[in-house]
Parts: sequence; C-alpha cells; structure tokens
Amino acid sequence: MDGMAEDAAARRWRRWTVLLPSALAFVACVLMFLADLLAQVMANWDSPMPGLGWLKIAAAGHGLLAVAAVVLFGFGLRRTSGHRGEAITAWLIIAAGLVLFAVCVYLVRTSA
Repeated sequence: MDGMAEDAAARRWRRWTVLLPSALAFVACVLMFLADLLAQVMANWDSPMPGLGWLKIAAAGHGLLAVAAVVLFGFGLRRTSGHRGEAITAWLIIAAGLVLFAVCVYLVRTSA
C-alpha cells in the first residue's frame, strides 16, 4: 500500500509546473505582439511597404496565443492535479509563437 501512495504522490504535479510556463508563454506572446505592432508602425513610416497584411495577421495570432496562455494560467490556479497536459500546452504556445514570428518575417521579406 505504501508503494501505491508514493506512486500517486510522484505523479502529482505542482502548481508552478503550469504557472511558470504559462506566464512565460504570456510574456513571450506579448513581446512578439509588440514587435509586430512596432514593425507595422515602421512599415508605414514613409510609404506603406508590401506585406503589411502579414504583420497584421501575425499580431492577431500572437494576441490569440497570449489569451490562450492566460486561460492556461487560470487552469493552473484552479486545478490542483493533472498539470502535465497544461504544462506541455504552455510550452507549445511559446513554440507556436516563435514559429508564427519566423513565418511572418519570411512572408514579409518575400512579398514584393
């Protein structure tokens, strides 16, 4: 019986295992969102450059990813066990934000 109690305790995740990655995901997405907005301002500085629409799409995507990170943060505060899927999702949000940023940079550079 003691072995079963130890296994259950080992499988239980702490709150910080979801709160830390979801907070990092939120900060990363907000920074990329601000970078997208700054790029839009600089793209319209003198005359509009081609590919401005991709920057707007990237800003919307990073905004949605930031909202998803906040939702995960709320789940991390509410639930006390079973954080594995939420922690993995938070790390995937960071990866998705970086991929979206890289794809946007590529699409803006190649649109002429």
